[in-house]
This record gives sequence, C-alpha cells and structure tokens, in this order.
Amino acid sequence: TGTSATSSDTETDEITIYATPVANTVSNIEVCDKLASFTTDLSSKNNELLGSQNPQDFIISYHLSQAQAENNLDALTTAFKNTQTIETIFARISNKNNPSCYSTTSFNIVVKDSPDLFMVEDWTVCDSDGIYTFDLSTKNSEILNGQNTNFFNVDYYTSQIDADNRINSISPNFTNSLPEEQIIYRIENKVYPECFKTGSFDLKVIQTALANTPKSIVVCDDSETGKYSFNLSQNDTEILGAQSATNFSVSYFMTENDAIANQNSLNKTNYSNRQAIETIYARLQNKDFEDCFDTTSFEIRVTPLPQLLLEEI
Repeated sequence: TGTSATSSDTETDEITIYATPVANTVSNIEVCDKLASFTTDLSSKNNELLGSQNPQDFIISYHLSQAQAENNLDALTTAFKNTQTIETIFARISNKNNPSCYSTTSFNIVVKDSPDLFMVEDWTVCDSDGIYTFDLSTKNSEILNGQNTNFFNVDYYTSQIDADNRINSISPNFTNSLPEEQIIYRIENKVYPECFKTGSFDLKVIQTALANTPKSIVVCDDSETGKYSFNLSQNDTEILGAQSATNFSVSYFMTENDAIANQNSLNKTNYSNRQAIETIYARLQNKDFEDCFDTTSFEIRVTPLPQLLLEEI
C-alpha cells in the first residue's frame, strides 16, 4: 500500500502454493519368463508410487533414464517390453497443475530366464529279475533339449510335492523297487532356482526272454518228394520252457538277421521246406515290449525212406 498527502493505492499479488508430490519407493518387478516374450504393464506400479496421494492431483510417467524423468522427456508406453534381463525404470510423479513440482524414483524389471518343458519318453528296459539300476543323468540331454547347461540344472524326485518344494532329490543312479515307477524331474534356473518347471516319465522293467533250444524236427519223406508241411509251433513249448505263453510269443524265421529284426516271419503252422535239412531261427519275445527278446535255432529234416533191397533168385 502506498500513501501520499492526497491519495493512497493498494496492490494485491495472488500466490498459489502447489503440493509437491512424493515418489514413494516402488518394489522391483521380478518374473520367471522368456526375455523375448515378456511384456509388463508399467501402470501396475501407479498405486505403489502414489501411496496415499490422490491420483486425481498428479500425473505419472515412466522413463528409461533419470535425465528423461527429470525433464519429462520420452515417456514410455505402459506396455513395456524389456530388451535386457535387468532393466531400470525411472518413474516421475508431478503435480497436474504445475508439472515443475515433481519427484522421481526408480525400480528394476528383472526377467529371470525360465526353462522350457519338452515331452520326455518313458524308459523301458529288459531284465531277468525285474530289478535294474537306471542312470537318470542320461535323460538330461532329452529334458534340456538344447537348453544351456550353464544356465539350467536338472534334478530327479519320486513325488510331485518333493519336486515342487525342491526337497529329497534322488541319486541319478536309481534302482527300481517296482516293475513300473514314475520319476518327476525338475529343470530350474541355476541362479534363480525359483524359476523352474517339472515333468515326468515312467521307468518300466520288463521281464527279459530266454529262448530255450528245442530238439530238431525230423520227419520221413513219405511222399518221396523231399517236401513236407511242418508245424513249427510244436516247438513253442520247448522254447518257452517255464515262461508263460500269456506273456511271451514265439515266431520263426529263415535267417538269424530276420529273427533279430523281427521281419519276414514264417507260417508257423504250415511251413513247406525247400531243402532236406534247414536251420530255423526262433524268436521269443515279451508281448509287452518287443525289444525284450531272445533267439535260438534248430533243424528241420526230411529223411528219405529206407530202400528195400530184393535178393535175386
């Protein structure tokens, strides 16, 4: 206010005080995923950043550097895709009515490489007593399927609960106690073991076959043709021995290679020979798993009839 002998003037200035926002501490975003496929919604951090402040009074933006945040430049879209496994994000909160009143903070987005899960084949072996020691570590390459062993580790368990909780892992040298058992495997990030996946496969121990060697089949050449229709199946019982025909099958072949490859089997109930003496190869196999087999052989013979010599009179 100014005064003089004859008059006075009054001037008024309006001062507006804007609330300075507080950029509250924001927790890091940590996920188990693939860097190439992970996208995060930055706006999911708005509530943490605001705390108890009224969202109607403030503007929030996210930036890739402190300088960008302070100068309010190059704000990111809320759908953000990492280009690195650890990315630092700078958050800016400013007064809606006066953007120069602002505060900043930062947090990290950490993408922890998560393993991929592939189909793993069951493991079936043949054994005479039903007990077999498996080297489970030989399954590692199938489980990893090209994933880097420097980044991922494989362990084995007998229950899903143990695998999920990472307890009671079993030795890779595992001996079965039942004919069929399920094995759970856990593939995890070596640095971040909380990033893991589990799968399973079955171990099966199938009774191996033991082909007993039967007697030769010898017949008389009644037709004097050197040919005979053989019923090879008459040797099934000898080849089986104490093994059950319910669990094992017998087939017959002209060559050992065919018997091993299980190809070109003969008609076992009606086989016509081609030579007077032939070697027949038999294959005995477990019906549940054809790789559990054994082979043997025997001869078939067509013997000429004796000739009656007549004395001259």
